[in-house]
Amino acid sequence: MKRTPTHSATSCTKSMTVEDDKSNCRHPNSAGWDDRYSLALLLTLYMLQGVPMGLCGSIPLILKEKGASYEALSLFSLVTIPFSMKILWAPMVDSYYIAKFGRRKSWLIPIQMLCGIMMIMGSSSVKLWLNEESTSSDGMAVWPLTAYFFILYFLMATQDIAVDGWALTMLSKDNVGYASTCNTVGQALGFFLANQAFIGLSDETWCKRFLGYSTSLVSLSTFMRGWGIVFISVTILVWLFKKEESDNDKAHGIVDTCRHIIAICKLPTIKTLTWILLTCKISFAPTDAVLLFKLQVRLF
Repeated sequence: MKRTPTHSATSCTKSMTVEDDKSNCRHPNSAGWDDRYSLALLLTLYMLQGVPMGLCGSIPLILKEKGASYEALSLFSLVTIPFSMKILWAPMVDSYYIAKFGRRKSWLIPIQMLCGIMMIMGSSSVKLWLNEESTSSDGMAVWPLTAYFFILYFLMATQDIAVDGWALTMLSKDNVGYASTCNTVGQALGFFLANQAFIGLSDETWCKRFLGYSTSLVSLSTFMRGWGIVFISVTILVWLFKKEESDNDKAHGIVDTCRHIIAICKLPTIKTLTWILLTCKISFAPTDAVLLFKLQVRLF
């Protein structure tokens, strides 16, 4: 004998269906408004991260244009080391913070503020170290120039640690995967603005040929001061208006964090991946290092 559902069961089923539909409407798979703002913020923070990196890619071209030796260029290439070694101080960034200020903001705010101040205050010094008034390599100070940009790279590597950690709690679980997209797009945009865009706008011939201006639009010092102001402005806005959600993940001590890292590094798959990443570019490294400078000499 076939049983028919009672009225209460049917009502309950309909009620659950309606509630599920409402829930799906409130929590769509696409980013909600909160996540959209968070994605825009992440994109901005990663873009700022790419600006000093782009400048570090522009400086060697300026050095080579003035006739700097490959020894000087090799010395300046050391500025990129912090991004490769940031795992050494990442446990400290993750473990030590001011709870009332925010686990990630405790590092992000002072780091970006310091970077902005350095870019503003150091813009005139960079001009002297590069000896922009001269067209030769005489008078250039590569050592202090390298030290200055090494510190900027170190600050951005630390900022990257803080932003990567904040992205895990800033975005909802459905959209946390977009953080890596923001990283890639934002960093590439910042690098482009401070590298290709800066080189074009600072070149008198390029500006005259493509933009119709008789002089270059920016210089290195004005470019650095401008982006220093942007750094400080964005940092103040994040400090005042972006609230950091409480992190349910309890922070481990720095010793425990290091033990976890060592345990992960001992995994067979991690060992294999490490060797692949360390060796995959050996054959291309010499070409990547000197090709651009050789083209610069031959073509220009």
